Amino acid sequence: MKKKIKFLIVLNLNTVIGSKLSLVNKVAKILRQNHEVIILKTQDTKDAKDIFKNISVESFDRMVIAGGDGSVNFAINELLQDDKLKDKIIGIIPVGTANILQIESKNESQPEKICNVLVSSKTRRISLLKMNDSYFFLMAGVGFDSDIVYSVNKI
Repeated sequence: MKKKIKFLIVLNLNTVIGSKLSLVNKVAKILRQNHEVIILKTQDTKDAKDIFKNISVESFDRMVIAGGDGSVNFAINELLQDDKLKDKIIGIIPVGTANILQIESKNESQPEKICNVLVSSKTRRISLLKMNDSYFFLMAGVGFDSDIVYSVNKI
């Protein structure tokens, strides 16, 4: 039998409605069959910062971000600020607005396939770009590009 994994799912409630929330719940239900799952919900940046500030390294083996590219990027930056947390394994449940990471990495959006990835022992480090005090895992934009992203987040 495989080792029981302790998952901490950080759920960005601003990105999940309807079928997206259903996807998160289905993934959590499947994971709970053989593993421990805690779901922490956020509604804004303050909630999310509080979660990252108050979690202990022993409370989870793998963090799963249920949100979009911005949620994943936020989590990476928060984890890298804490030396005890920066080596934790991160997974995603792609339920954001655009999910460019999901498209680029050809990740599945079916609950069973997501769970297979999340419990897999095949993990890999990724290279990050650092600009000023922030890390980026996928892309960074300036000018018109950043204006478009900013306007999408307001809607």
